Amino acid sequence: MKLNTIDVAGWVFPGKDMVEFSLMNTTVSAAAALDGQTLQVFGDDGESVVASFAGYEVTGVWESGEAVRLRASRELSTEVSDVVESVEKNFESLNSTVTQKLADVDENVDTMNTAVTEAQNAAKAAQTAAENAKTDPAVIAAATMYINAVGLTNSEIGDVRDLIKDFVAGEEYKKGWIRRYNGKYYRMALDINSTTSTNYQPGGTGTESLYTLLDLAPDGIRIWHTVTCADDSFTLGELCHYPDAEGPIYVSKRVGNTSVPGTDQWWELRE
Repeated sequence: MKLNTIDVAGWVFPGKDMVEFSLMNTTVSAAAALDGQTLQVFGDDGESVVASFAGYEVTGVWESGEAVRLRASRELSTEVSDVVESVEKNFESLNSTVTQKLADVDENVDTMNTAVTEAQNAAKAAQTAAENAKTDPAVIAAATMYINAVGLTNSEIGDVRDLIKDFVAGEEYKKGWIRRYNGKYYRMALDINSTTSTNYQPGGTGTESLYTLLDLAPDGIRIWHTVTCADDSFTLGELCHYPDAEGPIYVSKRVGNTSVPGTDQWWELRE
C-alpha cells in the first residue's frame, strides 16, 4: 500500500483525531512534503482508496530504524463541534448518571458491581423511553445522532444496540460511528469513504485497521476476544463473557485491560 506516493507499512491512532504512519523506502524530507496534501492510503493496485484522512495536517516526521514515522492531526470543524454540543445537551441527564456512577467505582468489588448495575439500569431506562417513543421521528433521530456524535463507550453500546443502524456498502461513515454488520457491531476506526465501504466490509481479512469489532452477547455484554487496539480494550468496571457468549461473566479491575479473563488479578469472576 502507499500513502499518496510513498510506501506505507501500516498506521495506528495514538490519540483522538491523530494518526501515525510507518513509511518505508523514503526520507524525512520526502515525507514532510506530504503536508498540505489530502492524505490517502491506496491499495496494492495503486488506484483503490483504502483509507482517507481529509483535514489532517502533518505535525511531525522522524526516523525510526529503517522506517520514517509521520504523524498527522486534525481539529473538528466549528459546524461538527456545534452538532456534538447540541446533542450532548439533549442527553445530559443520561450522561450525568452513567459518568457519576462510573466515577464512584473503587477497588471494593461489591461497591463497583452495584454502581455498574445502576449505570446499566439508567442506560436501559433511556433505551426503554426511546422504544416507547418510536412513533416520534424526532426522538429516534436525536437518539441516532447521539450514538454517532457523542462516542459511547464499549460497555454502553449494548444498552442502545437496538438503535444502531446496519452497515451499508457504498455509504460514508465518520470515525467513531458504530454500525451493525452480519449480526455483529463495529466501530469505525477512521473515516470510511464510499469506495472503501464498497470494497472492504467489516469482518473481512485485513480490515482490522478500518473497523473495531464489538462482539455482543444476547444480553448486551461484550464477548472477550483478543484486543487489537486501545479502543478495543476493557475499561475499569466493564463486564465481559469468556470464552464465548454462554461463558461466565467477568468484571475488569483496571483501565485498558487487555489480558485474558481468569489468568491474572485484573479480572474478577462475577458470582
